[in-house]
Order: sequence, then C-alpha cells, then structure tokens
Amino acid sequence: MAYFAKSWRYFLVGSMLAVLFSSVPAQTESTRECDSFECFQLYTACHPINLVVGNLSSDAEDIGLQKQAVINAAESRLRSARIYDPSVWEYLYVHIHIVSGAFHIVLHFNKALTDHWTSQTQLATTWKDGSTGTHGGDSQYILGALSEHLDTFLVDFLRVNEPACNDMN
Repeated sequence: MAYFAKSWRYFLVGSMLAVLFSSVPAQTESTRECDSFECFQLYTACHPINLVVGNLSSDAEDIGLQKQAVINAAESRLRSARIYDPSVWEYLYVHIHIVSGAFHIVLHFNKALTDHWTSQTQLATTWKDGSTGTHGGDSQYILGALSEHLDTFLVDFLRVNEPACNDMN
C-alpha cells in the first residue's frame, strides 16, 4: 500500500509539473518536437552533462568496491556517448549504498529548471532509476548492475535529445 501511495504522489506531482510547464514557450525548433513528460525529464538541447558520484560506505570497501571504479564506469559511458562535460551545471548523480550483503543503486538526473513566476533557476531531479539487491561479496556484480542503469539512462537521454543532436551536425 505504501508503494501505491508513493507512486500516486509522484504521478500527481508529475502531472502538476507537466501542466505548469506546458505554458512555457518552446526555446528552439527542436524543443517543439519534444512535448512529452519524458522530454521534461531529460531534454538538454543536446548539451553535455556532468557526473557526480556519491561516497561509498565502509561495507563497499570490504568487498573491494572503490569510488574510483564507479566514477570510471559511469564517466566512460557518458564520454563514449559524447555527453560528458565536467564544467556544466546539469549532472547525473550516481550513488551506490552497501550495507552488509545488500546494495542499493540510485541514478538521478538533475537539470536546471526556471520557476515561471520568480524567474529563479535551480537544479532539480527530473529523472531517476535504481534497484536494490544482494551482491554475494562481488563488487563486479554491482558494477554490472550499475552498467544496466547507465544503459537505461543513455538510451532514454539520447532518444529524447536526438532531434537537437541532429540539428548540431
């Protein structure tokens, strides 16, 4: 029941945001093709994004999972997709939390949003993905699960931004 209530709350918030931002005029020709909630979540006009990786717990170190390995795995995927720039404001946040034999992976895409009423711009999480499981002491298993989440992000991000990326070529 708690899961249903949480899902319903996300649906309501998402619906309210979609209505709020539906009155904001499109900025470029490419954004006119992008009018779904997925575009609100991921569209950047093909501009690159940054990467932020959260700190790991001591339990992660116990199974040999190092923060640098997580950074390398995520950064190399973003670079190969040609969407990585460490100097920009918008970013993909990656956090892996390990407690004993369990892990939780979370990815959040944080993008700049401008409040229509105050014209203030702040970062907000507009897309997220994650999973929880057991790792059996295998840090490579966790990095493999992270890779699957990165695949999901990259497929969605590149599909949504494809029209703008094509305009840049």
